[in-house]
Amino acid sequence: MGDILSRPENLIEDIIGHDAYLDLCAWCGGTNYYVPSDSEDHNGLKLERAIGRPGARRLVDWAGGSIIYVPSRYVVELYRRRDEINVLRRRGKTVQEIAREYRYEGRYTERQIWRLLSSANDTDLDLLA
Repeated sequence: MGDILSRPENLIEDIIGHDAYLDLCAWCGGTNYYVPSDSEDHNGLKLERAIGRPGARRLVDWAGGSIIYVPSRYVVELYRRRDEINVLRRRGKTVQEIAREYRYEGRYTERQIWRLLSSANDTDLDLLA
């Protein structure tokens, strides 16, 4: 299982903050986004309206003038659920118990939980979509 700290999207979240990160994912998630080099120009102001002034300024300071990949909010939620499921399993919950908890939120079956727990890398999230 990939370390969640090694995923590049976590770096973006650390830099701009959780709420701004979720707003960014909702606004332009699933795309390569050109970060404006000036937070005061037209594109910088659009970014500011989308994610808030503090997050926009931190993003511009960090990556202004470059392109970053912004994951879709859907993928962010899949990672969140996968991480929660792994924690539940490490705490001793059975796969059947976990599937019961997530059958409405994630609509996961026991088979999908097993697949998720045994996946060796993050690309296996496609199996759960």
